[in-house]
Parts: sequence; C-alpha cells; structure tokens
Amino acid sequence: MRVFWLFCALSVAALGQAPIPLAQLQAEARAHNPGLQAARQQWRAAQAAIAPAGALPDPSAVVQQMTVAVPAPFTGLRGNMMSAIGVGAMQALPYPGKLKLRAGVARGQAQAQRQHWEQAARQLDLQVAGAYIGLQQSRALETVLRQQQQVLALAEKLAEVHYRTAQGPQADVLEAQLQQTTLLRDLDSNQEMQQAAQAELQALLNRPASTPAIVPEPLHETRLPAAAAQLAAALAASPAQAAQRARLQGAETAVALARKNFKPDFTVQYMFEETASGFPDRYELSLGMTLPWFHRRSRQEPELEQAAAERLAAQAGLEELAQQQRYQLTRALLEAQNETRLLTIDQQGALPQAQAAAQATLTAYGSGKSDFNSYLTAWRETLAVEQQYWNTLAAHETALATVTELTGVKHE
Repeated sequence: MRVFWLFCALSVAALGQAPIPLAQLQAEARAHNPGLQAARQQWRAAQAAIAPAGALPDPSAVVQQMTVAVPAPFTGLRGNMMSAIGVGAMQALPYPGKLKLRAGVARGQAQAQRQHWEQAARQLDLQVAGAYIGLQQSRALETVLRQQQQVLALAEKLAEVHYRTAQGPQADVLEAQLQQTTLLRDLDSNQEMQQAAQAELQALLNRPASTPAIVPEPLHETRLPAAAAQLAAALAASPAQAAQRARLQGAETAVALARKNFKPDFTVQYMFEETASGFPDRYELSLGMTLPWFHRRSRQEPELEQAAAERLAAQAGLEELAQQQRYQLTRALLEAQNETRLLTIDQQGALPQAQAAAQATLTAYGSGKSDFNSYLTAWRETLAVEQQYWNTLAAHETALATVTELTGVKHE
C-alpha cells in the first residue's frame, strides 16, 4: 500500500495546512448554510402559527345611536324614551372543539417543518460529504499520477540510453514522451476536479471566495458500526418519514375539523344604552348563531371531501417514502458491501501484483532482457489498478455517506 502512505504524507504536508476532518466541515455547514437557515426559519414561522390558530377571534366594539324622527347623529335624545346612545362589545365563539382542532392542524404543520429542517440538515451533511470525498479522491489520484510520472521518467531515461547505445529504437523514447504528455493532460483534468470540489465545499459552507483551499484528511476505508436490522429501525425514525407522519397527523386533524365545521358558531353581544333624561338606561344581551346548513353542499361537504383526499394522499405519501427509503438503504448497503470486496481484492491481489509486475519488467528492460512495450503494458496496468483502487474507495465512502444520511448512523 505504498501509494496510500505516500498520499497520506503528501496530504499532510500540502500547503502547510492541517487537514480538516469531515465532521468539522459538516458542523460549519450546519451553522452557516443559507438553505438550512431558511428551513429553520420556516419551522419557527410554522411554530409561531400554532397559538394564533387556537385563539379566539378578536372581539368587536360596538357604538350605536337610536333616535326618533330626527335623522341627525347624536340628536333627539330628549323627551323620548326610544332615543338612546349605546356602547357594547361582541365576541365570536366557535363551536366547542374547533379552536383545539385548528391548533392541532397548525401543530402538525409545525412538526412537519421541524422534521423537514432535520432532513435538510442530513441532506446538507451528505452534500458536504460528497464534495469532501470527491476532493479526497482527486487528491489521491493526483498523487498516483505524479508518482507514475516519476516512474515513467526513469523508464524514459533508460530508453534514451538504449537508443544512444543502439540497443533500442527511437520509437521507445517517443512513446515514453507521449505517455508523459498523456499524464499531463490527466493532471490538468484532475486539477479541474479538485477546483470544482473546492468550489462546491466553499459554497455549501457559505464561505467567501477568498477563503484558503480546504485540505481534507486522507481518503481511507470506514465501516458501519451497526447491523442491517439496526439500520432499518433507524430508517423508520428518519426525519423524512417523521415529517410525513406529522403531515398525516395534521391531515387527520383537518378531517376532524372539517366534520366539526358542520356545527354552528356563536356570537355574544352585550350593550349599554343611555336614554333621554328622565328615562331609565337599558342593558341588552344578544346571542347569535351561524347557520352552516344553508351552504352545506357548496362549502362544508367539499371541504370535508378535500380534507379526506389530503389525508389519503398523506398516507400514500408516507408508504411511498418508506418504500423508497428502504430501497435506497438496501442499494447503498449492497454497493458498500460490493466495494468492500473489490477493495480487498485490490489490496491483497491486484495492487501488489501490478506493482511487482511493473517493477520486474522495468528491471528486465534495464538489463536488456525485455522490450519497452512490455514495460509500458505493465506500467499502464499498474496505473489503471491504482486509479481503480481510489475510485472504488471513493464509491465505498459515498455509499456509506448515503447510509448515514438515511439512518443517521455514522460510519467509523
């Protein structure tokens, strides 16, 4: 595993900066990412709407004047007991239970928004992990390319010596130079990958453009500390499913409220009336009631039908989400298991075998016992196997990051 240790050494020394752990960047993103902050404010807004939803309507103040034969306001109060100026207050009273149900609907929406915020935080963690792993991968591949540059440079010098001493054709030298040019192109593409990963990380962290480049920790293999059954249980408690359950609960409360809307609401009004001099003042208490039966078919019944349909939609959405997340978890676990097997094959077989074959053919070429094309074939195979190893490792870590996003269980 000399490639891995060389990559570790170069990573620590890069730019004189200490590597930043993934968890530290994820915490920074949670603190500063605008999208996540917006989701949190949406939750706070929904939470603030609970109390108003369960509160009584504002009371109304009433001022009225009654005169006889004189239409001018506030005149004609003398000599007639029917003339009066009154003040009072009126309060609307929803049917018992309606306010509680309205608050319940708002509470369900607030709970759904809270879980949406938690899910957004997990998705942000996954985005940061994806960009971080991409940066780790591109830096590891850069190390491989630069190491193979050095190895190929040694072979190119041997080809030049053989050509000058008439032991080999000039074509070997030209072929080595062509391979060096190809490596330069690969390095240029690799730099573009690193810059893209850096830009994505800086954007997710909401850092200014002038922020120094992030140095990640070396890419290494991690494993899940939990069994599949534990992961499945954690999946059922995921914020995404919790949010959908909260929506379902709110929809069920909305159905109960729609049924309650078939009941009438009430009003209470109390008035004090001052009459003309010599006549007693009057006090009035009025009770009112709405008549929902008049618009039953055009209002209450369609509202109940809408609420029932939304409840069924929420139930179906929960079932669909649960199935989708189970599939995503199963797929991610299968990918991680497959990549683990491939990594074992590379570590125990392909990598040491390819490196040994390349070294043996280079030694044989230097002593004139093999041709340059044989060495180039072995060199290309070594380069491909080393690149394959880091690509497989990156895919493995990406799959585990997906498992963490779905279940909340972190890999170690």
